[in-house]
Amino acid sequence: MRLRLGGAVFVTALLCAGGVEAQEDLDTLLDQTVVTAASKSAEVSATAPGTSTVITAQDLRRFGIHTLSEAVDFLSLGAATSGRDATGEKGGLGARGVQLAGDEGNHFLLLVNGHGVNEPLAGAVRFDRGAGIPLEMVDRIEVILGPGSVLYGSNAMLGVINVVTKSAKDFKGTRLVLESELATSARAMAGGGYQFDLFGAPAELSLSLEYYRRFGPSFDLDDQDLGIDPLSALPTRTRKDGAPTGIWGGRIDDGTFAEAPSALAQFRRGDFRVTLQASSFRSGLPYAAADFNDPDNQQTSRQAWIDVSYQKLVSPAVELTLRGYGDTHDSTSQLDISREGLCFYLGAETCRVTSVGASRWAGAEFRAAFDWFEDGTAVTLVGFDGQYRYAGTKRDTEDEATGRLVTNSTGTFKRDDFVFGAYAQQSFNPTAWLGLNAGARVDRDPRFPAVISPRAAASLQPWEGGTIKFTYAEAYRAPTYSETEVTVGERLAPVTLNPERVRSFEGSVEQRAGSHRVRTALFVTRWRDLVDVRQLTDAEAQRAVADGRLTFIAPQTEYEEFRNVDGIDNYGLSLGYDGGLPASGLAWGANLTSAVAEPDSREQLVLAPHYFGNARIAYDLPEALPQIALSTFFLSQRLADRGVTGGWAERPYAPRQLRVRLTVSGEVPPLDGLTYRLGADYSVAKETPYVIGPIQAATPEQPTPDLAPTDRFRAFVGLEYKL
Repeated sequence: MRLRLGGAVFVTALLCAGGVEAQEDLDTLLDQTVVTAASKSAEVSATAPGTSTVITAQDLRRFGIHTLSEAVDFLSLGAATSGRDATGEKGGLGARGVQLAGDEGNHFLLLVNGHGVNEPLAGAVRFDRGAGIPLEMVDRIEVILGPGSVLYGSNAMLGVINVVTKSAKDFKGTRLVLESELATSARAMAGGGYQFDLFGAPAELSLSLEYYRRFGPSFDLDDQDLGIDPLSALPTRTRKDGAPTGIWGGRIDDGTFAEAPSALAQFRRGDFRVTLQASSFRSGLPYAAADFNDPDNQQTSRQAWIDVSYQKLVSPAVELTLRGYGDTHDSTSQLDISREGLCFYLGAETCRVTSVGASRWAGAEFRAAFDWFEDGTAVTLVGFDGQYRYAGTKRDTEDEATGRLVTNSTGTFKRDDFVFGAYAQQSFNPTAWLGLNAGARVDRDPRFPAVISPRAAASLQPWEGGTIKFTYAEAYRAPTYSETEVTVGERLAPVTLNPERVRSFEGSVEQRAGSHRVRTALFVTRWRDLVDVRQLTDAEAQRAVADGRLTFIAPQTEYEEFRNVDGIDNYGLSLGYDGGLPASGLAWGANLTSAVAEPDSREQLVLAPHYFGNARIAYDLPEALPQIALSTFFLSQRLADRGVTGGWAERPYAPRQLRVRLTVSGEVPPLDGLTYRLGADYSVAKETPYVIGPIQAATPEQPTPDLAPTDRFRAFVGLEYKL
């Protein structure tokens, strides 16, 4: 926000007026990283509320980053995935030692230029290739940890990730990119940035078109013995063709494909900006509890959105922002199942189960900022946003051979409603060494009572280059429509379901000295009313019949519903260090987080590492020689996602993980504008903490689970040409 930057411009002017002796202070000021997502205004990360990491475009290129999740793993402080599987997809995103089973990204809020893309049906968002964001167009990625509902509402419980795209001047000209993960994938991108006059005023357009295709890898999965099917009295069928064997497992070579076309464009003229994005992601489901190695087992998600904003500096003290947006998202999952116990319909040898979900939402936000002294020392931010939402789902089962429906649709619902939010924030910087920030937001959703999310923060700069920060914040996650509305199979829709809540206290110390920065952050967090599936007792099932929620109780059937269950106590420490010798082209950094996450049930939290982090070093060789970068990402042992509920002979853990990546990049001397990037990474661990296949709980034949394999080695090469 320009009002907040006014203070920085004022300070810069004073430093310049001081002459040569102020040059060192000016260099320090310009070296500060800027974030916009923490307070919906531009501010240096050292004083912004919460812990933030700014990942630059230069970092993304030199460390061989391909996706948002890789950027978080290799370059951020305090956040990490649970480990990438062999397809490069599976692996939820967590922070500070909290990973939640079944989380589809719905505890992190993902923004693209400030536009939230989490969809309301499942709260889901993708951080892998399915995000549809070409990283060549990214200017920076802001990772802000801790509750962020004070300005953004639902989903910002673990934090906020804001992707800021490049302006036309930083993406100027036309660019062509070809890249391949050898023998596994291929990607092409075309785009560019263009500046021109439109109706007598300067305008700019930045755009990109990308296509990604994965055609591997192939790998082997251990056999799972499903035994004799009770309906046919023959070995269980696990494939459409051939005699039934009762074995699920073997060579996977048809189910690891993926396809992801996408487009992203941004237009700006003066105070007016339009951003559009559209993408699709289709991939196989090699680990699903369905027919083995079947290319027809697949999922598809499609999204498109437009964001239109107008920002006007009415006076030196008042800035107004009006924003309107519209989003659409739909998903389809298709599974072919030949098991007689699951496909028992007359005349159907293989059932095709198709689940469809769709959501649409549109809204508007009005924001006003008041800079009372016109120098950035006291700024009041107030805003209001309202949103219309629609969501619906259904599940169909048909005969795979004929397409004939064999049963009525299940899990069917349609719902639309309006949600509203209002927020206010006050920042006050009475002296050069003290900054205060306080605010609150109230959200109204017709499914539950109004939610208030406060935040208060203070930053002190008691000595040169040092900053001490304290932050208290609360956040919530609204139950998704999939949790509150869907009734399918033995799952009932809950009578009531409250939002998940989290409150956090954080204290941090940061010290800067030239190009070196050291950070320490202590955090204590309390989660409550977490949403999870629980089985109904016999008495609860009988009450559901009496209330009309259940028609009858089938024998030997366990019914379940989503409920607000345990909370989590989470506390720990994060350490970060960035440094280098800019004159020699050498830069390095390391981050480490040690955390404890204790559920109220006293059971160990699945997927959660007790410690994790990354380390990296890059060196720009002189003259026209390349840049070499080495980066690592490590995780401690994690309990598998079914480790508590599976009844295994021994609790299954994914081993400690260490991934090492070497990247070499530079210019191709004979051709102006042609650059290359090549590298390889290696994973020490063989498994990730996800139980795969049809056996999700212990059986006499299989007392231990199979875990999803990791992608242990991958090499990549890419070329970029700037016209």
